[in-house]
Amino acid sequence: MKSLHKPEVWEKVLNESKDQPVILFKHSNSCPVSADAHKRIKKLDRQDVISESMYIVIVQNAKEISDRIAEELDVKHESPQILIIRNEKAVYHASHGDIKADEVAQELIKAR
Repeated sequence: MKSLHKPEVWEKVLNESKDQPVILFKHSNSCPVSADAHKRIKKLDRQDVISESMYIVIVQNAKEISDRIAEELDVKHESPQILIIRNEKAVYHASHGDIKADEVAQELIKAR
C-alpha cells in the first residue's frame, strides 16, 4: 500500500481513479479494530488478488487529508474505513467489522 498523507498524492489518487478503481484504506494506529481490518486488507495486496492501486491514510498523521477525503467524496469519516474510488467518486465504502477482503475484491470487479 502506498501512503496518502499529502494533498498532491490525493490529487493523484483522484486522477488515477479516472482510469481504474483505486482502493483507499483509512487506518488508526491506536485502534485494535482498525488493526484487524488492516490485516484483512493487506491479504488482498499480498495475494495479488488485485491489480489496482491501494493507498493508506494513517488518520493520526493525516487528519486534514482524511477530512478532505470525507468532504470531497461525501462519505462520513470513519476509521477503519475502506473506499473504492472510481471517476473521482466513492463507489463503495465499508467500515469497522464490515470490512471484508472478499467483498472488496467483488466490488472492485464491479467498479472496473
